[in-house]
Parts: sequence; structure tokens; C-alpha cells
Amino acid sequence: MVLADLPCSGLGVTGKKPDIKARIRPEDIGELAALQREILSVVRQYVKPGGTLVYSTCTVTKEENEDNRDWFLREFPFEPADIRGRLEPFGGEQSLAEGYLQLFPGRYPCDGFFLAVMRRKTEA
Repeated sequence: MVLADLPCSGLGVTGKKPDIKARIRPEDIGELAALQREILSVVRQYVKPGGTLVYSTCTVTKEENEDNRDWFLREFPFEPADIRGRLEPFGGEQSLAEGYLQLFPGRYPCDGFFLAVMRRKTEA
């Protein structure tokens, strides 16, 4: 397994670090999402066929999370890993079957966080 806990805007932890809101500009989100894609393009090479890549951020933006996950699955020979039953108490989240979880402050007693688990396809 390869864990990629990538640099992000940090907008999921503004409850603990309110200065983040003042520092982050809209254009920063796009730049960070592009950086994340660059890093994912490199780290994927370290995942063996049948192995997993865990992609995580501490933000809540779609561009840095779901959009990058979707891009990655389109571009590389990976598939979502069903993670139902692995992340209690979040078992009711439908996205777990699709291999990801987006947590929002206020919905659960935690900061904003994103996690995607993707399995590298084996050679046919």
C-alpha cells in the first residue's frame, strides 16, 4: 500500500486554524489540485499490480478531492476499492462502495477530511 497524504488548501481544518481562510485565494485551489495531480502521477508508479493507493487531504474542496480522484481513475489503470465495513462509524456513507469518503465538520465530530482508496489493476 502507498499512502499519499498530499499538500492541500487545508480548508477542512479551519476550525483549528482560522487563518487559513484569510490566506487561501480561489486560484490557490486550482494550483494545489494541479500539484496533487503531479504527485499522484509519480506515486502511482510505486503501487504494485493488485496493490492499493490511499489518497488523502485535509480539505473539503471538490477540485482537490473528488475531481482529482475521478481524473486519476480515468488516466491510470486503477479502480476504486470498496471500503465498506472498514471505516466505522461512517458505514452509512454510500461513497464507501466507490472507494472514497468526504468528511465535513458538523456532520461528524471531526475536521474536514478526504480519503480515496484505489487498487491498481493487474495485468491481463
